[in-house]
Amino acid sequence: MRIKTNDKYASIMLKNRYENVKNEITLTAILNSVYAQKISNETIQTKVNHQIHSIETAINRINPKFGEKSKNYEKIKEQILDILNEFETNLKQFCEVFDKEIQETILQKVEFESQLFMAVLRKELLEPNEKKQPKQKEKNKPKQNVKNTVETLEKEVRKITQKINELNEQKVKKIFDAMETENKAISTQIRKPRTIKKITKFFANRFNTYHVIVKSVLEPIEHRIDEFKVNELEKVDFQNQEFDLKEMEKEIREREKNVFESEENRKICESLGIL
Repeated sequence: MRIKTNDKYASIMLKNRYENVKNEITLTAILNSVYAQKISNETIQTKVNHQIHSIETAINRINPKFGEKSKNYEKIKEQILDILNEFETNLKQFCEVFDKEIQETILQKVEFESQLFMAVLRKELLEPNEKKQPKQKEKNKPKQNVKNTVETLEKEVRKITQKINELNEQKVKKIFDAMETENKAISTQIRKPRTIKKITKFFANRFNTYHVIVKSVLEPIEHRIDEFKVNELEKVDFQNQEFDLKEMEKEIREREKNVFESEENRKICESLGIL
């Protein structure tokens, strides 16, 4: 198909539209990528903060007077920091699996949106050409095929946009469920002492606070962390790499370029003076 135009203004407008759409597709994909990472970071931080609050609450229940001047306070503090670091590392590794799928889905959306724009452009260019030709059933086939292509691609773009949203939602839920007890509540698994044992518990907690905290608070968390590593992290393939926005943008532009500069699309663009 060879499309000719002598209208320089129309050609300039088409070129501007072409560049604007390309930039919009790229920018949207970059924003989606950054947003996905923002959701991950904020969700992990919230989860860690909940665990910190849970630990503080549990220690306060064991001994409300346990503080900086207390014996073994620094030792407990270091153990808690080690546990929280491992807790956060596990969440980041777990989250990476979802983020990799989200980033790949975003790249697929770039391809669909690029294909959609070129299909829309072909459809618009066929319409004036068809008006100059006799209305025959055979002549209308190219136009109908392009229309069907546009509608199909529009559906694919909507579906993949919904998939990205759903993956982000699933990721948040999975992060909050990670390393939890059976009732899915942030907990250190500490049980309130029965009335009969309260007096004994009171003195035991104050004279042996360190060991009570380790046994009742820290060890259950460490146990959940270890179980999570075996039951969840060993099942997945992760690279433990930080999100690289520059690399993602490079891949976005490459996927977009592959569509816009395919042989068929180049011919259309060249005939319009876009390339």
